[in-house]
Amino acid sequence: MIGAVAALLLADDVHTTYDFSAATEARLRFAETVPGLAPTPPALDLYVIPRLYFEIASPIPSATTGLHKWSFILIDTPSFIEQDTLHTDRTELLGDGATLTAQWIEDRTRVALSELGSYGKQSTAYAGLAAPVQGAPPPTLTLLPQTETLTTANSKTAATVEQRVSRELLVNVTASFLMVGGIGAASQAVLPFQYGPRVDVLAKYESSRRDLWITTGEFVDSRNVNGPCLGLVAEPNQPVPECAPQSDIGLVEEVWRHSLTRHSITELGAGFNVTRSHLPPIEPGYDIIPYPVAMAAYAYNSPTTLRYPGYSGSTNQFRLQVALAPTIDYRGLPDDAASATLVYGYAKHRFSIAEQILASDTLGTGFTSSVKAFEARTDVRYTVSRHVAFTAALVYGWLNQAPYGPLSSGYGSLGFLVDSGELRY
Repeated sequence: MIGAVAALLLADDVHTTYDFSAATEARLRFAETVPGLAPTPPALDLYVIPRLYFEIASPIPSATTGLHKWSFILIDTPSFIEQDTLHTDRTELLGDGATLTAQWIEDRTRVALSELGSYGKQSTAYAGLAAPVQGAPPPTLTLLPQTETLTTANSKTAATVEQRVSRELLVNVTASFLMVGGIGAASQAVLPFQYGPRVDVLAKYESSRRDLWITTGEFVDSRNVNGPCLGLVAEPNQPVPECAPQSDIGLVEEVWRHSLTRHSITELGAGFNVTRSHLPPIEPGYDIIPYPVAMAAYAYNSPTTLRYPGYSGSTNQFRLQVALAPTIDYRGLPDDAASATLVYGYAKHRFSIAEQILASDTLGTGFTSSVKAFEARTDVRYTVSRHVAFTAALVYGWLNQAPYGPLSSGYGSLGFLVDSGELRY
């Protein structure tokens, strides 16, 4: 592999692209005081996140897509985090994440292989901000008010085949294997290791200039190593039992997207999901639970577009979506979640602002208790030049899971981004 890449670099007719950027951010973190625990004072955290982008591509684009016939892309993102910067006992967290993608395009066919992985230290200080989301792994942390440092890793190996069957029909099939969770006994006691294969099938059929039908099929086999079932409904005054959840999820959904105008669309979707769950050693048998799947959305993009370094899109963007979909929590326990999401973006000259609000509530099953969550995030960016931008963010999260009670936390941040810009050869 290394020899092949070296040979490509020496070739005269390949396209090579480099880009390097570094984001620096200072976060002022706050958390609600939880009864029975020591108060959590506000803390200042410092983030430094460089990013390296490297691409080797063929010199001749595909006649059908206009993209390079083949390409190799490497993205590496190390992170350096210093928590409680103003305290003498501050915590330093190091991590690294990388993605390697190989892609080949020939006429109407695209084949891609990708490997995504990360390893490093992370803190549960922001755990209250992780609201449950629809879909399968990777998992999310929930109610962990104590600040702990975890060693975590994740990996996703995927193969994708995409075929343009006709002018109206596009089919995409992706098979992947995911692994995510804590490394070592101490970290796995908080975040158990979760792994399993996944298959996604997507078909898009354009029945008219205004109507697009999107058919989605998913199969997920999720397994956890043995650990405390914190999301389990436990008996009063009894210790939380241990388990190793296993869940098989099959989902089919049909979405109709209709263009109301050139700049606004509506989406309506419905489907079903079947979950086959197993909680050894608590329940040796399997439970088969059907869940409904539904969604509705409205989106608008203004006709006026804006392009400058760091931003490309409409000056006004709006999307409102409500959904009912299955979820697997960070313990591997299945549930069905109702959610509402509002996204708004505005850009003018070199200034942009984005607002995202998410509210969700899991319905609760015989395995789990209901989890209510709310999260609001505002991001502001001002681009000074193609190489420098200033950023700001305000994030607030609220979570309520029985029997732990509500927990809220958040942070405000200021930062700047330095980008070399793309260098092409």
